Amino acid sequence: MPYYTVVNSFAERMKKNALTIVGALAGAFLGLLYWSRVGCSNDHCVIASNPYISTAYGGLFLGLIANEISRTRNKQKQKQKTQQ
Repeated sequence: MPYYTVVNSFAERMKKNALTIVGALAGAFLGLLYWSRVGCSNDHCVIASNPYISTAYGGLFLGLIANEISRTRNKQKQKQKTQQ
């Protein structure tokens, strides 16, 4: 497979999944912010006691929400194209 095909394919996938990637990064930042602002001083809070876990949970959950929003938008766009 030629190099330019791989680059174009990668660019198309990044463009297609941009909302999911941005959502996951924003969620990771918010998870880290949650740990630093709300965090738990002892180890009894599973999510808030560890910055890695709170960052991962934030990225996962907001990434999933952004992915679902992206999928519904794409379905709506396809539905509008088929109706025209």
